[in-house]
Amino acid sequence: MTRHQETPLEGIANPQDRLAQLIWLLDELEADQENLERLLFGSLADPYPPVRERAGKEIIDRMTPTRASWLRQLALGESPEGAPEWFPSPTREVQQAAILALRGDHSGDGEDALARLASHPDADIRYQALVTLFSLDVADERLDPIAMQAYSDRDDEVAMIAAQAASARNWTHHLDAVIERRESLRGELRLQFTLTIVELLAEGERPELIDGILEELEQGVANEKTSAACASALVDVAQRHGHVARATQTLRKELDRWFLHPLLKVEAAAQLTRLGDSRGLDFLSTSFDSRRKDARGYAIDVAGKLKLGALYGRVARVARDASDYHCDTAILALSNYNTPEARELLEELATNHADAELRALAQQALSAPEGIIHTFMGMELASEE
Repeated sequence: MTRHQETPLEGIANPQDRLAQLIWLLDELEADQENLERLLFGSLADPYPPVRERAGKEIIDRMTPTRASWLRQLALGESPEGAPEWFPSPTREVQQAAILALRGDHSGDGEDALARLASHPDADIRYQALVTLFSLDVADERLDPIAMQAYSDRDDEVAMIAAQAASARNWTHHLDAVIERRESLRGELRLQFTLTIVELLAEGERPELIDGILEELEQGVANEKTSAACASALVDVAQRHGHVARATQTLRKELDRWFLHPLLKVEAAAQLTRLGDSRGLDFLSTSFDSRRKDARGYAIDVAGKLKLGALYGRVARVARDASDYHCDTAILALSNYNTPEARELLEELATNHADAELRALAQQALSAPEGIIHTFMGMELASEE
């Protein structure tokens, strides 16, 4: 019979209240490291997944060599020697939470533990280990063979993480393995592999795949959940493999669709602009006057990311106006333009902007390396009145 595992907040029946209490206690116990450890490590065993996840993430920010050692042993399913009596047992749930927290352990021992877990019998453990391993700045020579092994994993989602890592690190030598694993897949998982193939395919390479990839991306563009990613990939394929007219037609249809979310229309317009289609730029310009804050903000962001000179003046006007809701978005967009004119304006705003917080933001934008400032990292397709 399995012993009941006590957790620090188990006296609070409502799981949302336990999460709120965990967050509140973080500040209260910051100076009491012993009880803080008890709270965080004990909460790795909480029955409510968001509590376990939050505890793991908080440990990342408070990593010490001792805590890293404890996490490695928990992740491997072991109980650390000399651990306090309140320490959690290494259940499957605790293992997964500990693996998440190992994102804060950049030691060779941490990499070794995660590499071992990439071959664990439990698919969820393998998945979490790969996610954590690939989130760390681990050398390619260490990651590469682990990813190659994952393509033959019996769990499709484990193989998907390897494909995403190949895309992120531009491992073009993984192309054949990605193509082979994709053949047995359907639906959104297959699409993830298709997006990786798009990233890895060189111009003119594997022409026999292109028509099928275009069809799959066109279907993805019509699906709100996958539209943004597929629209961008569609343009990449079109430009590299000579199908600009086909991609343009597909994206124009998106602009003309009834009831399509405004953010997705802005994304379609952005991709049309990449193809040199004037309808895209016209739509983005119109979106600067949209009554929807999300669509207007995304259009401003896109103008910066694509360095659209035709819209620079409008971005600059918004950036100067402290009363404009999207003033901060426009300041960050100026950073992405990365032109002498944009930099000169940022320097002016960093010194003279009417709002102190926006002066600080302009200074931050000036200090950021080129291309890392993005205001809309993902699209929230929420309704807006």
